[in-house]
Amino acid sequence: MRTDLTFVMVGSGGDGVVTMGELIAQWAARDGLSAVKTEAYGPQIRGGESSCTVRVASREIYSQGDTVDVAVVFGWPDFLRFRGEIVLAADAVVLYEASDPTPLATLESVAGPGVKLIPVPFEELSKTAS
Repeated sequence: MRTDLTFVMVGSGGDGVVTMGELIAQWAARDGLSAVKTEAYGPQIRGGESSCTVRVASREIYSQGDTVDVAVVFGWPDFLRFRGEIVLAADAVVLYEASDPTPLATLESVAGPGVKLIPVPFEELSKTAS
């Protein structure tokens, strides 16, 4: 039985990755779960790459975990900048921006053989949501 799940969101500053992480951590706390949230930013003052990792568990936890189970990637160039810090689980699910021009073969080689890649039109959805 699975006792924890680790999420990572990666994008550029202003994409809302830290806000998403905060929402996941707050949801977990409200439901009586434990959560650990970490944030990372590129060296740019504004608009650079950013990531937020949230580990949620039904037991007490003390670290962000070793691997990521669910990733939301708004831009592969941003993900690649954090690649040394993000280790996808062998059965991870990656939701990525459908309009990203990175070739699928490159995404598959970065993600690994068991990782499920799912294109999502985040940019389009953000324009139609109100």
